[in-house]
Amino acid sequence: MTAKAVKMRHWMFVMGTYECECIEGYNKTFVADIAGPTTCKVNGPRPWLLLANENDIRKFEVDTWFEETLLCGLLSAVSVDFYKDQYVYWSDVSMQQIARSEIKNGIMSKKQVILNRDIDTPDGIAIDWIYDHLYWTDTGPNTIHVSNLEGGKNATITDNDLVEPRGIALDPIHGYFYMTDWGKNPKIERIGIDGSDRNIITKDVVWPNAITIDYIDSRIFWIDAKLHTIMSADLVGSQTRTVLHNTQQINHPFSMTVFEDNIFWTDWSEGDIRTANKHTGKHFQRKVIGLNSPTGIKVYHESIQRSGHNVCNDTEVGCEYLCLPKPRVESDDPIIPSYTCVCPDNKKISHNGHTCIPKDMNTDYPSTVMTTMTTPERTVTRDNNIVTTQSSAESQPISMKTLRSDEIIIVDCSTSVVSFANSDFFQVLPIKTSLFIFHQQKEMGKVCTDSVECQDNYDCINSRCSCKRSTYWNGISCARKLPSECEDISSDKDGVYLVYPKVKMTSRKIFVYCIMSGNKKWTVIQKKTDESVDFYRTWSEYSNGFRRVYRDHWLGHYFFIKSFKNTTTKRNIYRLSQDGTHELSIVLVDWEGNLMEANYSQFSVNSEEDNYSLSVSGYSGNAGDGMDYHNSKSFYTKDRDNRNGCAVNRHGGWWYDNCYQANLNGRYNGTINESGKYTGLVWFEWKSDYSLKATLMMIRRKE
Repeated sequence: MTAKAVKMRHWMFVMGTYECECIEGYNKTFVADIAGPTTCKVNGPRPWLLLANENDIRKFEVDTWFEETLLCGLLSAVSVDFYKDQYVYWSDVSMQQIARSEIKNGIMSKKQVILNRDIDTPDGIAIDWIYDHLYWTDTGPNTIHVSNLEGGKNATITDNDLVEPRGIALDPIHGYFYMTDWGKNPKIERIGIDGSDRNIITKDVVWPNAITIDYIDSRIFWIDAKLHTIMSADLVGSQTRTVLHNTQQINHPFSMTVFEDNIFWTDWSEGDIRTANKHTGKHFQRKVIGLNSPTGIKVYHESIQRSGHNVCNDTEVGCEYLCLPKPRVESDDPIIPSYTCVCPDNKKISHNGHTCIPKDMNTDYPSTVMTTMTTPERTVTRDNNIVTTQSSAESQPISMKTLRSDEIIIVDCSTSVVSFANSDFFQVLPIKTSLFIFHQQKEMGKVCTDSVECQDNYDCINSRCSCKRSTYWNGISCARKLPSECEDISSDKDGVYLVYPKVKMTSRKIFVYCIMSGNKKWTVIQKKTDESVDFYRTWSEYSNGFRRVYRDHWLGHYFFIKSFKNTTTKRNIYRLSQDGTHELSIVLVDWEGNLMEANYSQFSVNSEEDNYSLSVSGYSGNAGDGMDYHNSKSFYTKDRDNRNGCAVNRHGGWWYDNCYQANLNGRYNGTINESGKYTGLVWFEWKSDYSLKATLMMIRRKE
């Protein structure tokens, strides 16, 4: 079995039978469990459990349950979290403060209060270890707040439609946090880290006291003290399942955490820590008893806080106060920056989106704002921040005037010397950006004999200064090339990424799921593992793709077709890469847990005018060549079927003929269903008409 196939097993099975292969960073360990003879244990030192126990902070070694008190003398510590291997944070509701202590080699230093103003009842805290922020819920004013790790800068994130916010869990990788509200309209919400994109995960709760995230399996867990239930769902709130329901085992829980195969929670009425299997709810145990008032609990281990890209550290970001990431939403407009600048509560963001001004200051653009700049090459006019250009034969230095400040700014284009009388002008027009535009436009296309004659980011190509091959001309300057598929992503971690395939003559931003397997980086175009997503779809739906890429989905023909020319609109739609060839890898799994692969060295899909006909060859693998029969065949759907009615009769969308040797977009039968076997997920070369449990298709651009 290849290393890639091993990773597939963990990635594909969120539900159902449990596989015994471990992802990177984990090793197999024998455990006599209903899930199988082995489980996955994290490499390196064993984790601790950090516990807020009213008057102290304690730690417990998982496995041995060796106990050690880290810090004493507290009043009412209720929530706890940590920042990498440097600090432990906790909230104290009696002292109305949030504090931290440096931790080295398992020893905590002196307490440092970082927040003690405008705090009432900070029931829950959570650390953003990528953007270096602290979040907390406050059940006094019923708000959610954020600050830097030192507490010097803080702001309110959410202050509406909350009654009794308590638990909070952070997912900085995807830009969301999850919170519980046990008020008169109890609920669990998913909210963007910057306060945007609020969505209710569920209202089927009464006292949802705590919530936590399993970062490995990409699931959330919450515990309801009134319903005596532990529930689980994926990160968007679907695929919900009950882990444990028991009035004796779940009495009065306050906080919970998850690690490896186990969930841990505190019960403050019984004064103990409890644990159970996170998949089945079995193997319930009371591990620590006789505690004073156990509240907040958190697993402490380096594997939990994995590294990620901090967009706020990028050079073009310049937030005056706090910089927060935007949530990774598939509908995001690609021109919108991926961060939000936030101001303190007594200020608001200015029109430039970066600086803070008093709330009573008017930041609207006046209707008369008009700025004109003349260069030897062209005239550029900015009206309310909209830029237009036209040719100009004038040969004068740039002169600019704004009616808002009535000041004149003179710029000598040859020397870049700027003279101005009022710096407030920059609030109307970013002069530095404008100057940069002129220099770049002047450099592009300049006659040259060697690259040393061109400015940085340019090479001498065909006797002209042109953008380096690693960049492209975006109409203003040489910009780095945006990734068009997973092969262009620098990261080596599986997950959801943004790419910019060439669609309708422009770069359209879409999310894709990438599987990074050694030196090969695969873009997933099809995934089917359960019945949650119906693949019996129309032609239009298969063209555009359907469902979210971190679940079962079809990415869409428009992403990976070879080329398409619409005779009505006269526009070209290109595949994800306009040059190079692609290979295809197909992963198949049966109900016994066997995994097979079919790999093809050549793969492409032709235009819509050619009915998305398939070109595939160069088979290798152990599943049998199920795609050879479909080579050169057209794609059919229920509303554009072939003469044999295969799409309707086989309940899918595929490259049918009479009708198939493979049917990976068929109906998901759920089990080995004899009566529905011909409509199922079939790979005839391997299992005849047996309906498979899971399928995965992914492509990669070859060098």
